[in-house]
Amino acid sequence: MIVYRLDVDRFEYELMESGAAPHEEYSKKHGSVSNAVVMLVTVERGDTDAIADQAINDIIGFMSKVKEPRLLICPFTLSMDPAGPKEAIALMDRMRNAVPDGMQVERVPYGWIARVSMSIKGHKDAQCLLTYAAAREPAHPGPILGPKTEQRHEHGHKPR
Repeated sequence: MIVYRLDVDRFEYELMESGAAPHEEYSKKHGSVSNAVVMLVTVERGDTDAIADQAINDIIGFMSKVKEPRLLICPFTLSMDPAGPKEAIALMDRMRNAVPDGMQVERVPYGWIARVSMSIKGHKDAQCLLTYAAAREPAHPGPILGPKTEQRHEHGHKPR
């Protein structure tokens, strides 16, 4: 999973045309949020519930840190190996449903080409590219590194 996390003053979108088959039907063609965190999300082939849980928990933690009570989850293609629509929608819905009461959350429908306008806040953590992947078996024999665990990496920051 790839998440481009944005802390925004304003984010507006207008659904222009369907870009994928199938796409989600949606009556609301425009939307906007102010003073919010935006997740531009690519669900990749092989992503799991555990990966989605880690991603949304990181975002919820960030929202608490910057005191932003609103979240917009927006499908966005950032990968050469995206998951199919059914899998992508299921994991984005899982993340939306994990947001605790007291925080507002909206999800942009899957499969649309959208016109976007935004104003990103001006602080050092306002933009961050996050990648999440399940640990994989080595392609060749090598030393045993321990049990499989979920891995997370923030681009531009050293792994912790």
